[in-house]
Amino acid sequence: VSAILSLYMVAVLMYMVRTVGVWPFASYTMISWSFTTLRHLSRAAAVADHIREVIHFPAVATTCVTVLIWWSMIMPAVYFLACRTAESKRRFLAFNARPFLLNVHILNFPLMLVDHLLEPRKFCPTDLWIGLTYGMAYLIFYLLVLDANGAHFYIVFSPRTPLCFIPYTLVLVLHYSIWRMI
Repeated sequence: VSAILSLYMVAVLMYMVRTVGVWPFASYTMISWSFTTLRHLSRAAAVADHIREVIHFPAVATTCVTVLIWWSMIMPAVYFLACRTAESKRRFLAFNARPFLLNVHILNFPLMLVDHLLEPRKFCPTDLWIGLTYGMAYLIFYLLVLDANGAHFYIVFSPRTPLCFIPYTLVLVLHYSIWRMI
């Protein structure tokens, strides 16, 4: 199963690189996709058990955060706040219906779920610390590098709004909730 899924996931990454380049690898979404891809690849190749274990919780957490935050906050915020005309709203919905974006914003969840179910285990405190460390490292990278240089991938995480504490807090709550549930 992992061999087939990893081939599919690598094909999606290759499509991305071929059509838009490597810059999406700077996004939380594509790093999430890459964690699950790496887990499936390493299982299929029967290598890197330790690396697979270290990124187990980050793969689960980043995928859940990606899907939940995209569909509950980012997509509605862009649609209602940034799309000012009926035409721009229609184009934004069409953009989100592209197969690539449906893969990384929806299909990544069942792909991660299959990955987790192939090697299920209860997460330990170390998993939570690894996940939170990765999350904080990405937040620092996003704020100090991407956002500071005009790459505003995530409108709801803008430090220029007084409401940014809401999504930041939600991401922390999601990490902790996922860790407790699994």
